[in-house]
Formats: sequence, C-alpha cells, structure tokens
Amino acid sequence: MFSEDDLVDTPPIVIGAIACGVAPIPFLLTYSAIFLMHATIFPVDPPDITSSRLGEGLSGVVTFVYMIAIIASIGWFLSRHRRWPFIALQALSFGIALDFIIDETKGSPEVPLMLIMTTTFALILALLPTSWHWVRDWRYDPELVAEVPGMKFSALLPGRKKKAAALAAEQDAFAEETFVEDDASV
Repeated sequence: MFSEDDLVDTPPIVIGAIACGVAPIPFLLTYSAIFLMHATIFPVDPPDITSSRLGEGLSGVVTFVYMIAIIASIGWFLSRHRRWPFIALQALSFGIALDFIIDETKGSPEVPLMLIMTTTFALILALLPTSWHWVRDWRYDPELVAEVPGMKFSALLPGRKKKAAALAAEQDAFAEETFVEDDASV
C-alpha cells in the first residue's frame, strides 16, 4: 500500500515532457481506427494509403501498436524506469511528421506542424538534466534497492555492499522501533 511518505513529487520538466509527448496519441488512435475500418467494415476503392485492403489493415495494426508503445514509454518515463524509449518514439514521431510536411501530397500541414512542435518540446525536456536525474538506474541505487526486503545486494551492488547492508540494517531497526511503539500504544 502507498502512504503519503511514498509519494515523490514529479519535476515540472518531466511533467512538461509527458504533456507534450501525449500529443501523437489521439491522432494514432483515430488513424488506426480509420485504417482498420477501411480494411474491414467500410472498404474504400482505391485504398487510402496502400494498394490493398490487407495493406490498410496492416497499417491500422502497426499504427495501433505504435500508439501502445508510446503509452508504455510514457508510463516507463513517469514511473522512473526508462526514458530512452520515450525519446526514441518521440524522435520517430518527429520524423514522420516532418515527412508529412516535406511531402505536400500527403495532406495539409497543420497537424504535422503541431506534432513537430510538441515532439520537439518533449525531446528537449526529456533530454534536460532534470529528466536524467528523475530516471536513475534503480537497480544500482543502494537507497532504492535497500528498500526491497530480501534483495541480494552482492549481485546488484558491486563495490557498494557495505553501504546497502548498512541502509538495510538501519531500515530494519526503524521497522522494529515502529512496531514496538505501535504495540505499546495498544
């Protein structure tokens, strides 16, 4: 269970990167639905982006998977696990939007221009030092690993076993004091 002590304030820079990074999601959901419907329920002749209904269906599936990958990368970044998938997928969104702006036959430039702006801001904010410090490698951080009961420190913390063991012992002593105080108050 979470307590108020477990909550960590997310830096505004990370919140800004996430806010800009969600911009492609509604468009990807819309286009995946359109492509899948054009492949199955409402076939169009000629197909929109490929030369067959199967191609339209595959485009819809790829678009949907890409959307799920962006959502997962946002979750990883927000939960402090990884930021590189977020950066890679935002860079890919930037590249696709840039291609739509360069090639005028692909439609009007308003939506791709908006996506270029949001993905650029998301990339800049995700590459700032604050974002780097937000996502640290928790597997090698003795303060975070020491909080996990039963964790084998020797495998995870080469050269820092003593510090991790001391932190774990300190936490155990605190837990014992807390339980003794709780029992005494009953």
